[in-house]
Amino acid sequence: MLEYSIGFVGGSPMNTPSIYYIMNHVDLNMGVWYPMGGIGVVIEKLYEYCIERGVEFCFKEEVTKMLTEKNNAISVKTTKGSHEAESIIVTADYPHSELELVEEKDRSYSKKYWENRLFAPSALVIYVGLDRKLEGLEHHNLYLAGDWGMSFDTLYDVDDPEWPANISYYVNLTSKTDPSVAPENGETVFILVPVPDDFEDTPDVREKCTTR
Repeated sequence: MLEYSIGFVGGSPMNTPSIYYIMNHVDLNMGVWYPMGGIGVVIEKLYEYCIERGVEFCFKEEVTKMLTEKNNAISVKTTKGSHEAESIIVTADYPHSELELVEEKDRSYSKKYWENRLFAPSALVIYVGLDRKLEGLEHHNLYLAGDWGMSFDTLYDVDDPEWPANISYYVNLTSKTDPSVAPENGETVFILVPVPDDFEDTPDVREKCTTR
């Protein structure tokens, strides 16, 4: 059970630095907090806080380039113009940011470097809304199956990624804690199945997952 979350930090539990197990420490010893109304409430409150303090938001503008001067990012170009800034925080994937948004001379790593990296697994995510209650389930539910070592070998096989023979998955029902996220006597269900990063997503793959 403690190994499950390690799969999403970019390595197998067999070769991942122990520092990443701090996630389990947070879960088990510090506790996990849930915002009533869903995670969207946190975003709404943060947005309101910023607006009250004069922050300007520009939505629906895809960033196409970051411009630099003396090795410092000074502005971003978007599909609707450009924006200068004293500081730029990038939350996109690191490889995308380096290879697509900055000039080659400003990159910390080359394209060849990124092509040889082993990335954390991706995931097949299924959202389900039900008009009835599910008994016997909690807010968080883990279903761990089969040989973990073999499963991680499959997830991190860069040469021949394939569907794990023994599928483990996570099921989340926020409606068990927060009735406001589902209709009365209903449930909201989030299902997450780890899959390899470079894995072909086809109807057959999804059918295999949803029928097992």
